Amino acid sequence: CNNKRLRELPSGVGSWTKLQEANFSMTDIASLPVDAKCWTDLRQIYLNKLPKLTSLPSAAVGVWSSLKVLHVNECALEALPESVEHLRNLTMVALNGNKLRSLPKGIGMWEKVEKMFLNDCKELKTLPGDIGGMHALEKLYINNSGLTSLPKALGSLSSLLELYVTNNNITELPNSLAQCKSLGKLYVNQNSSLKRIPEGLADLKSLEILHASDCKLSGSVFPSFVKLQNLKFFHIKNNNVDSLPKDVLRLSQLRVFDVDGNPLSEDSKRVAEQVSKGLVKAWTFDRKKVE
Repeated sequence: CNNKRLRELPSGVGSWTKLQEANFSMTDIASLPVDAKCWTDLRQIYLNKLPKLTSLPSAAVGVWSSLKVLHVNECALEALPESVEHLRNLTMVALNGNKLRSLPKGIGMWEKVEKMFLNDCKELKTLPGDIGGMHALEKLYINNSGLTSLPKALGSLSSLLELYVTNNNITELPNSLAQCKSLGKLYVNQNSSLKRIPEGLADLKSLEILHASDCKLSGSVFPSFVKLQNLKFFHIKNNNVDSLPKDVLRLSQLRVFDVDGNPLSEDSKRVAEQVSKGLVKAWTFDRKKVE
């Protein structure tokens, strides 16, 4: 819509019974009318950059059972209505930049959602354990938010490919994360109180990227890297890691190995140097292959 002079929807919206896509982004709307419950065929709704929007009408949301895409970004949402449990055909949810303090248990009914975005939600401290019901979830983005922990139920996300929780206040990752056998990308960097990565993640043959720079990791990140044969990018810059197992030298797919800013032991420094030499050779080989 993109009309900042639009402050409310016309009175006849109840007659829009065939409406399938609605976009009221960048207007001056502060709320949706109750008659939005008549949009029973709605497939996509975009409510972005509405600084006065603090809530969604529960009665309407409860009948949007055909909805596949929900975008409510950079608004002032304080909570989602419990009726979101009826949105069982959703495939994408984007709620970036809101004032959400929590998510309702009903998100566990979002069994078809593949991507969910909760970036820049500074007041969001935790996620409900019911998130484990989102079995189709492949990509979860919660960067620059207020998370202090992640639920054990994340381990039930069997389809999870990518998890982004950069720049939060997370102090610990659940051991159950190792049950996400398809996990390929894990970004936990800039969680300044995060002290360890669950050892079970070293068994994830699917893991390609681990980004854990600027945390508080100590000791050795993993006791062994032998099963991480698909690991390509390993970032643990600016931590307190002092030990690297020698089997990291066996990672044939490795392309980036960033361990700068750590108090490595002399033995581990030598291991890091050997890894770096191998990376140069790998990149040289790749370039020749392309040429």
